[in-house]
Amino acid sequence: MSVKGVRQLKSIRFFFCDIGGSSHGARKLLKSNELVEFMKQHNLKLDIYLKRGHHPCLSATYINGFIRDVPIKSYNQDKIIDSFMKLWKSLGRRPLKHNSAAVSKEIPSIQGKWRDDLWNTYPKHEMEHKDPPPPITDITVEERKEKIIKKPLHPTTRILRDKPTISHHGLG
Repeated sequence: MSVKGVRQLKSIRFFFCDIGGSSHGARKLLKSNELVEFMKQHNLKLDIYLKRGHHPCLSATYINGFIRDVPIKSYNQDKIIDSFMKLWKSLGRRPLKHNSAAVSKEIPSIQGKWRDDLWNTYPKHEMEHKDPPPPITDITVEERKEKIIKKPLHPTTRILRDKPTISHHGLG
């Protein structure tokens, strides 16, 4: 998996036994060309280790420092490749726990249930056709002045406009 475009898996260590029966699928995979193609395709580093008397396992190292071990005891070639793919797609750590309530609830949404064809069905009706607004007539400035009704001034405003508090000559 990638975080912000950076692949998280750095390398994989592949442990197997050369004589045990649980490593039969691992030995077959190493003889085939599938593993080499997978590593080239996904640009991964693979280290192969022989551990006699132990079950086979994969150990993935991620760039964030996490190490994840996956046992592949008695797996066939396809299951081992699937294990490689799961390691390649994961972050290497367990998912974070959320403290919030569950997302799914029994209460239906007020927006309705989700449908796959939800966006293809809009709109089912046509917009209403309304009459255009009446044309704007040109009114002269004098006609506007006649229509404006003058309100009486507030007493404080009238006093402030009539008598300035500071005289023009300096002292009051």
